Amino acid sequence: VGSVQEFVPSRGFFNKYNDHFAGVGMNAKVSPEVMKDAALFDLVIGNEDRHEHNALLNHQTYEPILIDHGLAFPDAVVPYLPHSALVDSIPFVRSPEGVDKPPPLKPEHVKLLQNLRDNKSKIEKKLEALLTPKQIEGVFGRIDILLDENRYTYHRSKKD
Repeated sequence: VGSVQEFVPSRGFFNKYNDHFAGVGMNAKVSPEVMKDAALFDLVIGNEDRHEHNALLNHQTYEPILIDHGLAFPDAVVPYLPHSALVDSIPFVRSPEGVDKPPPLKPEHVKLLQNLRDNKSKIEKKLEALLTPKQIEGVFGRIDILLDENRYTYHRSKKD
């Protein structure tokens, strides 16, 4: 088992530019909209290992460079959304009840997820060579959860 990797210049680990990686502060150079894009990617692939040491920053654009996908596409029987530190980095919004919640999905993310779900059979056929049936089922299960909840969120355990 091995891997091929390309060197990408970076400004360092993400938490160097985000005051508190776990959702407390967002450096102005890192756009919350870009973080939503990265968080959605992690949520769909089910990355169970996203933390500040495997999210780097592009040295020119300050966009995240996501590395280490070794724990993506979990073989979960019940689809769940794994914890992603990227979700914690998106500024939460205060609900009318006074509770901080992850923000709603961007309209283009809803459209993308719906398109993935609408083309499930075509996508499944392409993924069959790369993933197990349970992993593929998990991808579409996570897409369903995201569309149902319409938020950048996660379930902290496989039991939630």
